[in-house]
Amino acid sequence: MTHPTATTPRSVAQAFLTAPVRPQTYKNLAYLALQFPLGVAYFVLLVPALAFGLGTLPCSCCSACRPSARCCSASRR
Repeated sequence: MTHPTATTPRSVAQAFLTAPVRPQTYKNLAYLALQFPLGVAYFVLLVPALAFGLGTLPCSCCSACRPSARCCSASRR
């Protein structure tokens, strides 16, 4: 008895060689062609937005942000 998902070398070769004529191949390529520019745009917009957002958060121990605050390294002594 063979395993139901077992493949023969012939079926693997047939699947490989018939891929260019299957419609699903072109659906997958169209999906990837649309996703790539969207992924690049998300990355280009998200990384600077996060960097700017985190960079502008006030520091709780910085005297530049709060003149009455003591430095963190001074409070550890």
